[in-house]
Amino acid sequence: MLPANNRLSSGSEIKRLVKSGHSLRGAHLTVYYQASGKPTSRIAFIVSKTVHRSAVVRNRLRRWLSAIGQESLGILVDSGSYDMVWIAHPSITKIASQREFRDALLPRIKKLAKNKTP
Repeated sequence: MLPANNRLSSGSEIKRLVKSGHSLRGAHLTVYYQASGKPTSRIAFIVSKTVHRSAVVRNRLRRWLSAIGQESLGILVDSGSYDMVWIAHPSITKIASQREFRDALLPRIKKLAKNKTP
């Protein structure tokens, strides 16, 4: 689980970020991001019912995202702080393991870190 200071939890902030932020779209996930003036990066995870009917599966996916989110915060440390919203697509349920998902997602996060200016 992400520490409280790394969680983006306000509904209004999430909506603002989705409307006005930049995006990186992948096969299994869309990441909306925007540079923030906060001292640390913050992340929100959205796994809706359209992804899977079962709450057990959705919560497992959220845990996967959270673990990868913690790892990505370490990558982003040198490139400034960002507010990010990660929205899962239904195709994410076809991924067999957390490792496979991590290998698909981390290159996108590294790309964001290299840009340094969204």
